Amino acid sequence: MIKNLPIIYVVTFILSFSTLKSQVQFGVKGSLQFTNVRNVHKNSETRAFAPAVGLFAQIPLNDYNDNWFFKPEIVYSEQGEKDGKDMNVKFYQTYINVPLMIKFYFSDFFFPPCCRGRDTHEFFIEAGPQLGYLISQKNKLLDKKWYGGVSKLDISAGVGGGISFLRKHEIGVRYNFGLNDIYKNNNYYSKDGKWLKIHNTSNIGVSYFYFF
Repeated sequence: MIKNLPIIYVVTFILSFSTLKSQVQFGVKGSLQFTNVRNVHKNSETRAFAPAVGLFAQIPLNDYNDNWFFKPEIVYSEQGEKDGKDMNVKFYQTYINVPLMIKFYFSDFFFPPCCRGRDTHEFFIEAGPQLGYLISQKNKLLDKKWYGGVSKLDISAGVGGGISFLRKHEIGVRYNFGLNDIYKNNNYYSKDGKWLKIHNTSNIGVSYFYFF
């Protein structure tokens, strides 16, 4: 229970914040991701089309426009990578991720007449931090023996954008770059023969969002 406290605190904060606004929208998302962990496994191979599913809230930041939003999410995310070639060992990891995104919808005047269509579609961008908590891992014992083992907490920054249809259906692309070293005990390998100081996650995903 104690180990899960960081996630519990974040979820409690999200739920508490969402009750402050009357125009909060909720929804579900599904993603296909390309994930890996930089600079750790000897023959790093990106994990292609790893799934992720989750829930989100979209909360207006003020009462004066409908362009700026706070968008917290809670996501079950399959990540990790293969240690490829002759070894071909799957070091797959499952996280509960909590992205905390600031989102902006572009007004029509940003686009030429051919691309305008507020009544049908809008473009958006988003950025923010993400907290990830490791809940399971494939080949955990080998990973610890060969590479020192992965830490429980992953902190990353995300940036993305996409297109919204009537703010009911949205398609987006997001890139997350890890900020902390999740293999602090790894002293075994570097591609250029030098010791590496950080081994961080890298994740790019294509997502579909549905608003209730």
